[in-house]
Amino acid sequence: MKKFKSFIALDLKSNTQNISIVKQLYRHVYGFKVGYRAFYNNRSDGLISEIKKSKCKLFLDLKLHDIPNTVSSAIDSLSNINPDFLTLHISGGNEMMKAVLNSIKKNKLKTKILGVTLLTSLDGKDSGKIYKERNTKKTADARESYNPKGLVPKRVSFLKERFPQLTIITDVALDPYTVSGHDGIINSCGEVLNDETLEILKRQALCHSEAGADIVAPSDMMDGRIGAIRSFLDQNNRQHTKILSYAAKYASCFYSPFRQAVGSIKNPEQKIDKKTYQMDPHNCKEAVSEVLFDLEEGADMVLIKPGGFYLDIVREVRRSVRAPILAYQVSGEYAMIKAAAEKGWIDEKQAVLESLICMKRAGCNGILSYFALSAAKWLKETSTHELY
Repeated sequence: MKKFKSFIALDLKSNTQNISIVKQLYRHVYGFKVGYRAFYNNRSDGLISEIKKSKCKLFLDLKLHDIPNTVSSAIDSLSNINPDFLTLHISGGNEMMKAVLNSIKKNKLKTKILGVTLLTSLDGKDSGKIYKERNTKKTADARESYNPKGLVPKRVSFLKERFPQLTIITDVALDPYTVSGHDGIINSCGEVLNDETLEILKRQALCHSEAGADIVAPSDMMDGRIGAIRSFLDQNNRQHTKILSYAAKYASCFYSPFRQAVGSIKNPEQKIDKKTYQMDPHNCKEAVSEVLFDLEEGADMVLIKPGGFYLDIVREVRRSVRAPILAYQVSGEYAMIKAAAEKGWIDEKQAVLESLICMKRAGCNGILSYFALSAAKWLKETSTHELY
């Protein structure tokens, strides 16, 4: 029988039972995972020996976490076992992980280290208390958003130096940088301060432009931000930087995967959520008004978000303006297609291309999508006849 690259977790109460499992399955698996209970059992030596004798991989799931010297000593103690895989908590820090790697090298081990980031037993509230507070770059005033040495400007400069012909669009918003996870500055009463937020957004847009961004894309939905950014860019001799306005951004549940990633899921203790400054999904006429306002203030192009579930909005805006219109196929739309494809319910390629065709048909000049790389590849391989 073919040996699949799968591990069997040895989590039974006694190592007599675990050893029996090894003897029964060693021909059919890649390796065995030994956790706390099995490893510290008084018959662990016999279990380890049985796994070694089977020639299967030994995976020690010990989740090491301590000061660097102590963890390094633990690796020394494990050198006689020489596990193929070993887990540790990366929250132990860089110095701890360096100590582990140095100890592995010193003992001439071939052990591969797997870092544990977050325990599945932690809920959102617990993980927020433990991990989120460590992110010192998230502040109440979002100052990291306009740091010229920050992640976004550094990456923009890097790309522009190597691919000067590449058009770069950057997102201008504060939610990745505020401790609240909101797109605006929050006062002590939990209210979004529109004008104070504009001052930060202006500096963020200028920072991105000076780094090499060709187009800045304010996605915050603060009132007057397009005019403020356009004026500030012009005052600083950045007249050639274009503005893509998230003019009609709805308060949608389809942003959830992204919000989880950046830590901007609504805190139950907060008095506001993003519905206070993003658009009501019931409202169509407001979308056209917001687009017209932003174009009047200096936007060069506008964006509808989400895209796939708001094609009626795309069509209404297309009837009203001649400016370029983009739609954003958001993280929730991406996740839905991915999940259904993984279940075998739909064909991923066909579903993705059909969804993009629908947005183009509704009137979009451009589409932002997490499927961009896959779609580009598929479109290159697919004839026009196959698409339609």
